[in-house]
Amino acid sequence: MATATVLAGGRRPWHEALEHGGELELWVHAPTWPDLLAQAGRALGEQLLRGAPTAASGRWRELAVESADRTSLLVDWLNELLFHAQAEWWIPVEFAAVRATDTGIHARARGVSAGEPPAVFHAAAPHQVRVRDVPGGLEAKVTLEGRQ
Repeated sequence: MATATVLAGGRRPWHEALEHGGELELWVHAPTWPDLLAQAGRALGEQLLRGAPTAASGRWRELAVESADRTSLLVDWLNELLFHAQAEWWIPVEFAAVRATDTGIHARARGVSAGEPPAVFHAAAPHQVRVRDVPGGLEAKVTLEGRQ
């Protein structure tokens, strides 16, 4: 399933999730690095909620992550979101005021309180993530294991 949000200038971040053999691949495309991180968060949230319709509610939370480089930052960002989902049953699905460098992200997030445990994934590892420049922006591929 692919999902997109329109940005200024008509360029759209989008993502696609592909399941095969106990793995979940998230393909994320966006015009900028901050947009890619936000779209990766939306993609993960959608999968954690098993595709159920989502409407974020409640207060905005401040989330910040620092890491060594882009690939590590994307891994650590998704693992931070997984932590909140698995520990609190709170799944971030809406992101705003995203500021990101190659080594850090600060964003505001609103989410959904899950009524049951969210889908379970093993944390992403750097060897399971690829980030590259493509015409019109960036593309990332993240492989997660262990969907239940």
